[in-house]
Amino acid sequence: MKSIYLIAGLGFGDEGKGTIVDFLTEYKNANSIVRYNGGPQAAHNVVKNNIEHCFAQFGSGSLCQTKPKTYLSKNMFVDPLSLLVEKESLEKKLNHNPLEHLIIDNESYIITPLHKLVGQMREISKRTGSCGMGVGEAVRDSNVWKNRSIKAEDLKDKDNLKNKLNFMWRIKLDQAEQLLDSDPANKELQNRYNKISQPDFVDSIVSEYTNFTNQVNIMPDCHKEALKNQTIIFEGAQGILLDVNYGFWPHVTKTDITYKNAEDLIAKTNPNTTKNKIGILRAYLTRHGAGPFVTENTDLTNTIPDVHNQTNTWQDNLRVGYFDLVAAKYSLEVIGNLNSIALTNIDRLTNKNNVKVCTNYEYAGNENIDDYFNYQIIDDKKIINKIKVTKQSDRYHQSKLADLLNQCTPVYKSFEPWTNNTPEDQNLKTYLDYLESEKALNTKISILSFGPESKDKVVYRQELV
Repeated sequence: MKSIYLIAGLGFGDEGKGTIVDFLTEYKNANSIVRYNGGPQAAHNVVKNNIEHCFAQFGSGSLCQTKPKTYLSKNMFVDPLSLLVEKESLEKKLNHNPLEHLIIDNESYIITPLHKLVGQMREISKRTGSCGMGVGEAVRDSNVWKNRSIKAEDLKDKDNLKNKLNFMWRIKLDQAEQLLDSDPANKELQNRYNKISQPDFVDSIVSEYTNFTNQVNIMPDCHKEALKNQTIIFEGAQGILLDVNYGFWPHVTKTDITYKNAEDLIAKTNPNTTKNKIGILRAYLTRHGAGPFVTENTDLTNTIPDVHNQTNTWQDNLRVGYFDLVAAKYSLEVIGNLNSIALTNIDRLTNKNNVKVCTNYEYAGNENIDDYFNYQIIDDKKIINKIKVTKQSDRYHQSKLADLLNQCTPVYKSFEPWTNNTPEDQNLKTYLDYLESEKALNTKISILSFGPESKDKVVYRQELV
């Protein structure tokens, strides 16, 4: 019987999607991993048999002995040059060429060095939390210049590729000039403009792409090939709270983080196949860089630093806070019809004396919030129990929602600390029972993660996995 797993993050990213995909690949002997959204900004860290790898474009189960194939679907934005860099790193760990197990869809849009450089210039000019990988820039261009943007199939036609790159170069050079004109003394902007304005810029990219094309398999409707296999994992990127439509604008990604892309791919080939949808959450919440974060806590940020998510040039610090039930329920409503939750990083809270869950927000402002939240007036305070989900994309609404969240403070429920990294620990069981309860997430937890490796995972509810 065919098994299809859909994996998505329910936070601000960094929930542990990679380690859960690695676990499921091994546990279910999966032979196909389909990347269904995002791009090379994914940073899915996996530790296996003393080997560590940060997966960006290869499937996060690639270290498994089953040697699953990775399928980069038409919904993923592909950076060929970054992919070659990751290939070199991964090849040393696998002792075989991972490109032999990679298939790229014809229709995948390509992120070029032009997108990366201009995207970085935009972020330097106005910080919103970009990863600096050019994904947002490529998404923007694919919407504006649909037929002129470069797709994977164009890499196989050198003349067509060069024509499209020349067109895009003129567009991006003009945009780079405007960005530099806005702050002519900025050396970072100047350095990137100088790179773009080189007369041989396009020729150098064509040469590198020719090398790339000679090493990879590019085919139409690659997801159909994936769905011929017995066990398929659809691996998502980032988290629902960063979704382009439902995240808190402008600190969002530019792609759809819901299951929509994956569901559409499956429906065209296996419309009646049962799908197991697993959402990933940490036992606490994290966020890279700027944007609303109601439960952020300085003590947690300092006491449970994340070895796999260090401060970087573009995203700034990784911030840490307590589990946010209000935000989690919002993500659950956005993504809809979830089968279960995988709860990760539980071990990071072991023996912590002050384990908390944010059950409500207190709104401290004076504005009318009826369109944005469900709330009660208690002791003259507005106590929020729900973030309302809009029916359609509305950037003004999501931007205003972000402003209002910045005026909220958390209302907490405290729990006794657990001392053992096992589901048999009674205090941990109390914590898990509460999260699963109807008044909390009202969703069962299927997998518990007590560390970075597959051996650190426990199937908590066998019937859900």
